[in-house]
Amino acid sequence: MPGSGMTVELDPTLAEQVREAAEASGLSADAFVRQALAACLADWDEDLRRLDEPGADVDAKDALDRFEAAVAEKLRARE
Repeated sequence: MPGSGMTVELDPTLAEQVREAAEASGLSADAFVRQALAACLADWDEDLRRLDEPGADVDAKDALDRFEAAVAEKLRARE
């Protein structure tokens, strides 16, 4: 697609990781990156859709505090 595409420069380490992952999956590096980006964008669309759903928001610190308390309780029960 001349004139409508995008070129992304990868550092050598990441480029090698992409080449290795692409080869392992039987794809060209370009096809592998296109497929991975499409999957990420699909997930992103789902995340944005869920943000629009009604429901109660939960403070992350409160949720983490409850999780840590539950873990501590289970550890105490094992003693």
